[in-house]
Amino acid sequence: GKDFPDGFDVVIPALLEGDAIIDALDCCAQNAKLIMYGGIGKTSKTIDFFKMHRRRVDILTTEPKRDIDNHRLLREGRDMVLNGLINTERTVTNIFPLSQIARAFKLRNHTQADVIHVMIDCDATHDDGRYDE
Repeated sequence: GKDFPDGFDVVIPALLEGDAIIDALDCCAQNAKLIMYGGIGKTSKTIDFFKMHRRRVDILTTEPKRDIDNHRLLREGRDMVLNGLINTERTVTNIFPLSQIARAFKLRNHTQADVIHVMIDCDATHDDGRYDE
């Protein structure tokens, strides 16, 4: 509040809890954009829609509106990884075979500083010890 008393032009709540939206709205400047990345759970407080209206906040989503667009984006993202345009070596920090899914979720739920993304390899033929430590 001291450093940015007028708020921000773009606010992206990343916490899943619904109350993140209430906090995000408080961070919005006049005519800001509120990007719905997180804040998708139930709220424990009421949302002040008048504040949203008064500040003329636009609410945008990160989700495509149509399934066909979602499928296209997934395919394009996969192709970018396969073609080397996106390097996943540093962001995928842990890979588990499907048989170790419980271990993968346990690691994901109790994260550490060196864990970024946990991936589960669903190809049963890859359950050959290649991911054992």
